Amino acid sequence: MTSTISLLVGLALVAVQGGGMANATAVKPTHPADQALPADIVARSATISGYPTFCQIPASPNDIRSPASFRTTVVATRLAGASVVVRTAPDTFSLRDTDAFAAMARAEAVPPPPEEPVQGTGTDAFVKDALQRSAPPGRK
Repeated sequence: MTSTISLLVGLALVAVQGGGMANATAVKPTHPADQALPADIVARSATISGYPTFCQIPASPNDIRSPASFRTTVVATRLAGASVVVRTAPDTFSLRDTDAFAAMARAEAVPPPPEEPVQGTGTDAFVKDALQRSAPPGRK
């Protein structure tokens, strides 16, 4: 009995909302994008300019890779991914014997050449000129 009543109430609500939808379409749009199209666009769309012929269909591009080329690229990418997984799998490296690794890396590295002091009076002349320019003017 209660299920029948709830069904009737639900149908009544749907009918009321459906009646309200008829009035909702009569409301004028307020957003500028919802406004009617300009007359010249409507006029152009009313004229039928004809349908394209088969001769007007553009030719297929010829710079597209073939399916075999795509397959080769996909296989190479998957093989590279599998290689990374194998090389980074558990137990492929350890933190033991790091001193030997560091010594080997230091032996391979080339230290930069030692810095030598700059010779010449260019810097001294620059400092002297800057001090003269930054000095306050003399009093008169």
